[in-house]
Amino acid sequence: YQREPKSTLLRPGGVPLYDWAIAIVLALSVLYIPYIFEDLAFRVGNPLPMDVAMGTILIVGLLEGTRRAMGWPLPIIA
Repeated sequence: YQREPKSTLLRPGGVPLYDWAIAIVLALSVLYIPYIFEDLAFRVGNPLPMDVAMGTILIVGLLEGTRRAMGWPLPIIA
């Protein structure tokens, strides 16, 4: 094994910067739901484009987390 990582995107702690970016985007999309919950409850069935975007981010994040934890078979059949 090499002592230095090949990727320059790795921080000294070992977590890649793109993983931090994904975590921040997913955290914002999760916090979006309680932030607009009352408005969301009154317009059931009529989502705004932002609602669809945040939902899409959550689903893609869930599939990526599943892929990282279980491998490709589970996200493929989901």
